[in-house]
Amino acid sequence: MLTKGDLQAIKKIAREEIEAEGENTRNDLQGEIKLARIEVQKDLRDFANRLKNVEIALRLNHPPVYLPKRNPIQDSAFSFQSQRRNHTKLTIAIVNRI
Repeated sequence: MLTKGDLQAIKKIAREEIEAEGENTRNDLQGEIKLARIEVQKDLRDFANRLKNVEIALRLNHPPVYLPKRNPIQDSAFSFQSQRRNHTKLTIAIVNRI
């Protein structure tokens, strides 16, 4: 028959084994997380480099497009007019200020 001291010794050994196994698992997971983070950062850098290469290729193959200059006052008045249904009073007040 097991005594109280024997049961306490078994509990102590079991607790130590569980803590050691938990520590190992935690270390393994931390290593995997760091590795995954490094891989994601590498993939992002590769993607950014490919995007830069595409932008450079587009600039070299196509001349820049110059848009006509627009009057910012007319643009703001147009945007206010397009929202007239929802904000009638606000639109009228702002257009009157312009």
